[in-house]
Amino acid sequence: EGRIQHVLTAPSGDVARFKVSSPKLSRANIGGVAINEAGETIGIVDGLEGNEASILPAALIRRAAERVLEQQASVPRPWLGVKGEAVAALKLQQILNHGWALERASALAGKHRGIMLTSIVPGSPAAQAALRAGDVILKVGDNEIQNADDFTWWLEQAGPSSSVRFTVARPDRA
Repeated sequence: EGRIQHVLTAPSGDVARFKVSSPKLSRANIGGVAINEAGETIGIVDGLEGNEASILPAALIRRAAERVLEQQASVPRPWLGVKGEAVAALKLQQILNHGWALERASALAGKHRGIMLTSIVPGSPAAQAALRAGDVILKVGDNEIQNADDFTWWLEQAGPSSSVRFTVARPDRA
């Protein structure tokens, strides 16, 4: 059982994903099928943050499957070559550990937005763009990033082999 907390709409106006909260959620739910009270499939659990599950709607999954079947091939996904954490999920000390000065780290933590890059794959598009661990991606294009779902969504919208402009805050270290 859970309660819908947030609906993220796609630029097209369709539901891109939604969040459901429940105290009974665990990592074991990721990849599971979400159903409504009538037993109808409403989506697939694709992520978990605390007691909130991110659900990909069934209609979105059906459209993706149709595209794959039409092309008789897999749909490529964009790859940046980074690992990161939502700033909102980090403790101040974790931000400081990535070279941020106390005043700037406190301001960053207080805004609860962006993705702090924790590692960069050598030779990846991120490495070629000179992104470094400790950098915080605040925007993809003109779109502010509040959490990992936002970041993933806007990268997927850009598509593979596309150029993407990031607004990045850098730590104070040299």
